[in-house]
Amino acid sequence: LSKRFNLSKFYLQRTFTRCIGLSPQQYRQNIRLTQAKKLLRTTNTPINLIASQVGFETTSSFITAFKKFENTTPLKYRTDWSESNEF
Repeated sequence: LSKRFNLSKFYLQRTFTRCIGLSPQQYRQNIRLTQAKKLLRTTNTPINLIASQVGFETTSSFITAFKKFENTTPLKYRTDWSESNEF
């Protein structure tokens, strides 16, 4: 992207962070984890496949990132959400 607009990579990152409030990496991770939460709520897809579908290389890196984002594991998130939405 920086090459396309003939801008410094670092300038582009600083500008993105200043405008959005997150680094490009944090922003991408938030999008991935938000997608994962939706899949956990709406499908029975195994967690390892969800991790792969949203762009994580390993299940363990997905679980670690998810815990930091939601303060719970993906499995617990799915279970808690399912229990709170049963009729």
